[in-house]
Amino acid sequence: MHAEEQRLIESAIRGDRPALEALLEATWPDAYRLSRSILRDEALAADTAQEACVIIYRTLGSLRDPTAFRGWWHRIVTREALRLAKRRVGDVTFDDLSDTEAAALVRREQSGQQYGDVDLQRALAALPVRRRTVLLLRYYAELDSSAIGAALGVPASTVRFHLASAKRQLHRLLSAPARGAATNAQEVSTHA
Repeated sequence: MHAEEQRLIESAIRGDRPALEALLEATWPDAYRLSRSILRDEALAADTAQEACVIIYRTLGSLRDPTAFRGWWHRIVTREALRLAKRRVGDVTFDDLSDTEAAALVRREQSGQQYGDVDLQRALAALPVRRRTVLLLRYYAELDSSAIGAALGVPASTVRFHLASAKRQLHRLLSAPARGAATNAQEVSTHA
């Protein structure tokens, strides 16, 4: 965390309204990107980011440790995205990717780059919400399994299971011949 961000957080916690507004303005784009990666829907991502900002606005004063802000913030954004994801229908249901390869793939997805003939965004979208979320929190937000577990309210061992499963499934989706993302996602979900 940068010293400037730390000062902003501390001021906002003490009730400095301009600091709080600046903090929310600075974190909203990241909240939107994380939400969009989880939900795969721009409108829902905007709603999630906005709702997360409202929650942060209302509850920031209760945050005791300013250095815990980023983890706390990730938990709020993730929970709001998952709450909205539960309302959606139609999740389709990752092995041999190293952590470095998975991180590169997720960062590539965040920038909208293509992975060979397969659109990485489609491959990520084909993952169940929980697995996609764990993958994004690990490689996009760079959280460890304990922090992800705290954000999702599950044990770190469950996070590691979902992460390994997500990597295997993503590998299969990206390794499948380019016959259409829907067909590939269906094939992978029947073998998961």
